[in-house]
Amino acid sequence: MYTLSDLEIQIEYEAKKKQASPIIKFLKEARLFLSIFAVTFVGMYLVTNAQLVSDKIEDQINPHQVQTFSEQESQIKVKPSIAQNAKAYQEKQQQLNQLITTYGEVTTIEKEIVPDTDQILTKQLNSYPLTFNLLPPINRIIIPSIGVDTPIVQRQAKSHDAFVNGDFSDELENGVVKYPTSPAPGEKGNLFLFGHTSQEYRKHNKYGTVFRNIPKLKPGDEIQIVREGNLYTYKVVTTEIVSPKKVGDTYLKYANLDKEYLTLMWCYPIGRADKRMLVFAERV
Repeated sequence: MYTLSDLEIQIEYEAKKKQASPIIKFLKEARLFLSIFAVTFVGMYLVTNAQLVSDKIEDQINPHQVQTFSEQESQIKVKPSIAQNAKAYQEKQQQLNQLITTYGEVTTIEKEIVPDTDQILTKQLNSYPLTFNLLPPINRIIIPSIGVDTPIVQRQAKSHDAFVNGDFSDELENGVVKYPTSPAPGEKGNLFLFGHTSQEYRKHNKYGTVFRNIPKLKPGDEIQIVREGNLYTYKVVTTEIVSPKKVGDTYLKYANLDKEYLTLMWCYPIGRADKRMLVFAERV
């Protein structure tokens, strides 16, 4: 039977036990945590350093297989004899002498093959063709005696009727017009060019009077044609004045010859269009 005193002691013991339980609980948890940490650490060390641990264990089991660096070095290094050193020196000296001889031969060959720089420049300068094409890049007609230097305008080919009755007003505002079916400079036949000698006062054509001084040309005067960077020279042969209807027949007289001719045409007299004056020139 418990007495009242025993009961009080029991109650006091339970109270002290409850007060101490948090500390005890903490210590238990700390011990568990430390145990887990220790196991994890050891496991990670073994995994990470498995080869090192294995080598240490093997060294402990078989210590006679381990050699120091100095022992290994003593086994590898063997001091050469004096005779071997002398022989190696002679071989190196022979190789060096051979290289010197070879280098000298190569240098001699290069001197014989490669000429002097001044000789190269002099030879190239003497052989360089000092010719330059100073002709204008576009097709032109040049008549030095009357100061004509005008572009030649080309138009798409037309029929014979278009040649007689055609309107070339737009082309004539850009220079002298080459009739499409006539041959090009350098080809046999009769190259045909025509231009203005006058214009109406209300028009502003830069080339409206380009052929104004053509009537001043006389036999022997030069006419030059520039085409695609090449120069063709003609000399005046004769001049004819015909009606517009006879232009074709007059042109054909020189078109069917086995030579190269040039015909220039413009309205005549100046300021009117009653007739046509034609200048015929032969290439020289």
